Amino acid sequence: MNDYQVIRHEAGVVDMSDWGRFALRGVGAQDALDALMGANMLDLYDGVATNTLIVSKSGGVEAVVWVVGLVDGFMVVCEREDAQTVGALLREQAQLYGVDVEDLQQSRFALTLAGPAAQAVAERVFGDEVHSIAFLGALELSSARVLAVRLGFVGEYELHFFGAPAEKEALLQSLVGAGAKSVGASAYPVMMVEMRTLSRHRDIPADVSVFESGLQWMVDFRKDNFRGKQELEARRAGVQCKCVMVLVEGAPEGVSGAPLQVNDMCIGQVHRAYWSNTLEKTVALCYMDAELAWPGIAMTVNGAQARSVGAPAFLTQSVMQAFS
Repeated sequence: MNDYQVIRHEAGVVDMSDWGRFALRGVGAQDALDALMGANMLDLYDGVATNTLIVSKSGGVEAVVWVVGLVDGFMVVCEREDAQTVGALLREQAQLYGVDVEDLQQSRFALTLAGPAAQAVAERVFGDEVHSIAFLGALELSSARVLAVRLGFVGEYELHFFGAPAEKEALLQSLVGAGAKSVGASAYPVMMVEMRTLSRHRDIPADVSVFESGLQWMVDFRKDNFRGKQELEARRAGVQCKCVMVLVEGAPEGVSGAPLQVNDMCIGQVHRAYWSNTLEKTVALCYMDAELAWPGIAMTVNGAQARSVGAPAFLTQSVMQAFS
């Protein structure tokens, strides 16, 4: 909870070096990625990033990834649990297209600066350079010899830094000296649920399709082909459930795995739930009957009053500051 408070209300720096990260380089690197990823990779260029997914051969989600355009190729970033799968698929594509793939796990650190005060911290460390990094933008910061990418999946201002291991400690100390606090990643699961940002391994069962998880926005269906496209198209008409956010009154004990009840009818099930210190309620990620998966549905969960809500669950401080 302390880490949560720091990232939600101040600025925290998190070591994310256990995440997967790979470089793909060569003349056919863009085509190799485009044949694998759901999003259109052919429009991606140096300084631009995108959030997409790799469709499984059953029409589900194999992995959620971020792809960053670099001067000499592309960097693919994913959660630790998906690193082995993503690495294997990238190596397979590299062999087919005659390009090079490099595992950056040991040669590039990964730090994340997040929170409503993160931008001010970044300005103190890097100066005006950070102002030019738009959302889903990337920039080599000459002052620190690191690549800065603004991704963001917990609703607060976020900069992700990638650089040589020898530069890591100096950057970490600079960020802490400028007002950030060094925190762990323990707050990320609940913060991601609050924003309805899905983690493949935590939130998406293997039998759930891309449509049922609600991640079809990460896929460009106009593309001629990508991995799993035919299987995904075949599941378009057979959507049985949809992933929704539900706010539950009271504590989260007994909520995960509980049925969603309307009178005596079960309309779905809670996949996982956390206490939201911001909302002072339990926020749950659920799979609900597709015909009823709309915001505003009143129900009970384990005897507690609950209702489905749209995402995000609330406007974060960073968003409110941007409006002011």
